[in-house]
Amino acid sequence: MSPDGITLHLITGELRETLLKGRVERVFQPERQEIILIIRSSGRSWRLLLSAKAESASLHLSTKEKKNPLSPPQFCIVLRKYLEGSRLTDIQQVGLDRIIRLTFNRIAESGEFQDLVLIVEIIDYLV
Repeated sequence: MSPDGITLHLITGELRETLLKGRVERVFQPERQEIILIIRSSGRSWRLLLSAKAESASLHLSTKEKKNPLSPPQFCIVLRKYLEGSRLTDIQQVGLDRIIRLTFNRIAESGEFQDLVLIVEIIDYLV
């Protein structure tokens, strides 16, 4: 079951305390509907799991190691291109909805700083 808006509000607060100003070291996509961001913050690496699975849609820190495919999916390649090396500058929930905005800052190819926003929407699916 997916977390509700109030639970996500609490999760977002904890993630903000733990991960803000952290640097994205790696991006993995171990399964079709899961993304893992390895974020270095406060002297240690954290695994932020973004899951869009119908039965377990969520956003949370994880300690579980997952096997990655030999060849990363195209979406993972795009996320790596833009997010690896960037800094997580903001984590915001939209109202009390199940929408989380992750804002990253990086140096663009032009040499200027660029903000990127990854939006995570936690949805319940009826199966």
